[in-house]
Amino acid sequence: MRKQNWCKKYKKYNDILEFTGSVKLHGTHGDLVLTKTDNEIELCVQSRNRILTIDSDNYGFAKFINNIPKDKFINFEFDHQVIISGEFCGGNIQSKVALTQLPIMFVIYSIKIDGKFINTKDININLPEHNVYSITRAPLYHCKIRLDEFY
Repeated sequence: MRKQNWCKKYKKYNDILEFTGSVKLHGTHGDLVLTKTDNEIELCVQSRNRILTIDSDNYGFAKFINNIPKDKFINFEFDHQVIISGEFCGGNIQSKVALTQLPIMFVIYSIKIDGKFINTKDININLPEHNVYSITRAPLYHCKIRLDEFY
């Protein structure tokens, strides 16, 4: 019943919803928040639930990001704030998954500029020298769901 209510909500906008997805990377979530203040850019590193520092880190994500010059993440214009979200994975971040055989890396899967989500294909941040990659380097999967099939 709940699915039907969800579908009815969106039916008025479009009969077909399109989704794009990628392979799940087993690691830990990480965000970079870049905020412009008085012509300077401040960097804040976050996990899903808290602000990270080198002294209060999450699997070394803050230390990993702080070793990369923040201007490397900005190859586009913005007015106020950019949020770059991704998965910090590889090494010993998760156990018993294939990614443990790879070096530690940050894989970007979402970018929000001044409150609007941007297609990661349009702003492709790949910094292989720092083990930072865009999820668009991996295969993406697409599907369409016809909402009238849920009634």
